[in-house]
Amino acid sequence: LQGEKDNRVNVLLVAIGGEGHQGENLADTIILASFRPQDNDVALLSIPRDLYVKLPNTDVTMRINAVHAYGEYPNQGQGLQVLRKKINEITGQPVHYTARVDFTAFKRIVDELGGVEISINQGFYDYWHRINFPQGTEHMTGDRALAYVRARFIEGSEGGDFKRAARTQQVLLAIRKKMLSVQTAFDLRALAGVLDALRDNVATNFTLAELKRLIELTRSIPDGNIHSAVLTTGPEGLLVGTTEVLGGRPASVLRPRAGLEDYREIQAFAADIFSQAKAAPSPG
Repeated sequence: LQGEKDNRVNVLLVAIGGEGHQGENLADTIILASFRPQDNDVALLSIPRDLYVKLPNTDVTMRINAVHAYGEYPNQGQGLQVLRKKINEITGQPVHYTARVDFTAFKRIVDELGGVEISINQGFYDYWHRINFPQGTEHMTGDRALAYVRARFIEGSEGGDFKRAARTQQVLLAIRKKMLSVQTAFDLRALAGVLDALRDNVATNFTLAELKRLIELTRSIPDGNIHSAVLTTGPEGLLVGTTEVLGGRPASVLRPRAGLEDYREIQAFAADIFSQAKAAPSPG
């Protein structure tokens, strides 16, 4: 794999709404997943979609979730490449691989696995989508899992985009756990079949041989070796909240506390992510 000899393989994971959804090319989720083959551990770093950035090689500013959409319009088909370049700039890390799914692919993958088990430590109600998630362990279908990771209009401690990012990581790990479980009897050919059926909904630069190698290297990683981090605000956070004019209207955005386009603190954090990050959220 690219990066394997340097003991760090970085994969940019992106989720978009896709055809039929408002803002279909906006990046709903952005995660840089890093893997150290020699140490057998993984770290997930979520980048908030409200991070205020400059488009690469321009003075145009926007939220980072719009960078992918800009690369796709009009008919450029370069959304992943433009976003990949920006994530490299923000984190200081080479982005070896990219993988993008839309909502259709996300739901289909969960359903193909027979659903996933999710432990909800604190129940909440998403008042925008009018969906309730009571405390306890729930077996989620694709539709339910998508609603869970998209929920952010919530009163109390479970609200906001930072907690939504943590729930996305939780479901991602639940998918991994189910995919590699004995009950699922994971078969690379089955995965290839799913990806082929979803070729209009999944985009990646992994070859099938590279994907096979990645699975061989990562399938035995214990849960305790998976680390998690979300770029946040607050006393220990690396971001601050501010207001900018977007589309002619004031909008809440995030920027590095060191200043716009000053990513030195984030790059230092990303370089040391395996010791800086905490234990990943338990799927169930």
